[in-house]
Amino acid sequence: MDAGEAPVAGAPTGTKAVGGIVLAGGKSSRLGFDKALLRVDGEILAQWLPDRLAAWCSPVALVVDRPRRYAVSARQLVDGTPDAGPLAGIAAGLQGMDVPALFACACDMPLLRPALIERLCAALDGHDLAIPERGGRLEPLCAVYSASCLPVIQRLLRDRRLRANAVASEVATRILREPEWRDIDPEGDSFLSINTPADLVHMQERARHFGLTIGR
Repeated sequence: MDAGEAPVAGAPTGTKAVGGIVLAGGKSSRLGFDKALLRVDGEILAQWLPDRLAAWCSPVALVVDRPRRYAVSARQLVDGTPDAGPLAGIAAGLQGMDVPALFACACDMPLLRPALIERLCAALDGHDLAIPERGGRLEPLCAVYSASCLPVIQRLLRDRRLRANAVASEVATRILREPEWRDIDPEGDSFLSINTPADLVHMQERARHFGLTIGR
């Protein structure tokens, strides 16, 4: 696969049995403003990313911390567990969507490669969780969770074990090692997120490789 293939847009088909959630309930405290309101080619991420995720996942929803947080057409599911991090958002998605599995990502990951999502969906076969590994660490916000993960996640939340990676040790997990995805995304752009001003600058530089403009 060409290293310059555009992220998100032009997604492959064949994964429509898998739903998609975009986590957008964070405080963006280190960035200083709501990252979901950053614009990609003029459209806010809270709308842009769900719209493109819908090309290969169905249904798709934003997971937010309060009803109708964003003025967007995307469906918004409310995470009812405050201050529990992304694990609670994943639980809200699994509870609110009638799908056998869903792909979870954060709202600030516009360089996701469609083929990586498709490969994760295929890897889920016979497992509860398909998750990539990068630099020796798992990437829980670029992973596919089956509905069978929900009771496990709920138990983790009750026990206040809030690290999203805790799920992987509790369910049948298929880890996608680096050699299994580097052909799709040699630079690991799919995993980039925006937590600090420096992250934003780096994201903007990488986005230009794909003809995308990111800013406020």
